[in-house]
Amino acid sequence: MLELIVKIIIFISLYIIIFYTLALFKSDPKRNTVSKFPPVTIIIPAYNEEKGISRTIESCLNLYYPGTVKILLVDDGSKDNTAKVVEKYLNKNNIRLLKMDRNRGKASAMNEALKTIDTSFFAVLDADSTVNRNSLRNSICLFFTEHEEPVGAVMSKLRPENENKNVLERIQVIEYLVVGLMRALSASLRFLHIAPGVLSVYRTEVVRKLGGFDAKNVTEDFELGVRLKKNGYLIDYSHNSIAYTTTPNTWKGVIKQRIRWFRGFFRTHLKHRDIHFNRKYGLFGCYEFPITFFGIFLLFIAIMILSYNIYRALFEFLFKLINTPGLIVWFEFRTL
Repeated sequence: MLELIVKIIIFISLYIIIFYTLALFKSDPKRNTVSKFPPVTIIIPAYNEEKGISRTIESCLNLYYPGTVKILLVDDGSKDNTAKVVEKYLNKNNIRLLKMDRNRGKASAMNEALKTIDTSFFAVLDADSTVNRNSLRNSICLFFTEHEEPVGAVMSKLRPENENKNVLERIQVIEYLVVGLMRALSASLRFLHIAPGVLSVYRTEVVRKLGGFDAKNVTEDFELGVRLKKNGYLIDYSHNSIAYTTTPNTWKGVIKQRIRWFRGFFRTHLKHRDIHFNRKYGLFGCYEFPITFFGIFLLFIAIMILSYNIYRALFEFLFKLINTPGLIVWFEFRTL
């Protein structure tokens, strides 16, 4: 029975690897030239970010974008001097500050910001992140690429900004590279269903039509991405748009972050469970969305089987070692 489970896991894993490998040979869609870049609002929700908010704002001010860029900072009830730091940048460079009456979470802050913006596109940028100079320009260009489905959002390539001082940070660098490759492959197959809060760009009217961000979900970006796909919109991946985010540098921070991610992951799948194995949503519903959910359980089973085999091999080795006649004689001689 155990061997059968192992064979099934190996088969599914090889199938997924081959499936995504074929995506590497898929031709890119035709990209149209953008003659006039539309105005964009960069929304930066912040909560107790007085230490790093200036770096994020300066990063946005240094962007090269041929069109108009507006920056809207949302102070989500911060208890530190975040608002005072932001006020130094007001009344110049199209920067505005929106203050929330209390801390209501990132999704609620984004929804309040959506009510006030007047641009056809908006970008979301975490308050502890920075962007490359051409990132916004490269992301906007993808909205004018010829696809069968309308492009509802474009995500950027993410990179950790930490200085890699410890092993944990180095591991996360590798993790981000692998995850980035998987997202690029998913985008090439039109499966991508997430737009993280580190410089993802959206069509304003589309997000408003879908009801904005889900304030009850701790991973509102993932939930909105699934909702976009569910309603027939494409999420594209910009290889030339790079955004840098701060990653946890302690095990406590990583565990807290991953627990939040998994809570949002399962809540989103539960909310949109009608997508699973639904032909209405094509390969996304019949393959991609279910495999991301059930793949978690397959991974858990694989780890359990691997741990069991290691334990059994170690136990058998120690049992044979203890029952070796020569070893027993040698041990008795040493104890005399």
